[in-house]
Amino acid sequence: MTVYAAIVGTDEAQMWEEEGTDRIDEEGHENWDTDSTQYNEYSLWFTDDDEKEGVTDIFNRMLCDGKKNTNGADLFHQ
Repeated sequence: MTVYAAIVGTDEAQMWEEEGTDRIDEEGHENWDTDSTQYNEYSLWFTDDDEKEGVTDIFNRMLCDGKKNTNGADLFHQ
């Protein structure tokens, strides 16, 4: 997802980014700390949970269709 968002941009990926730091506690739990922004870390979030299915469809077409799509169509915008 990160690579996809980096290629097409967060708006096109229907995501938004939040600056912070990923902290791991003693028990191994992840905690996203938005108060700590000095480490150049970002978390990506969908603008709406309903958008996940559309991005999943794009990934399925890219990964599963492979070279089947020989008509030159853009897999990202079908």
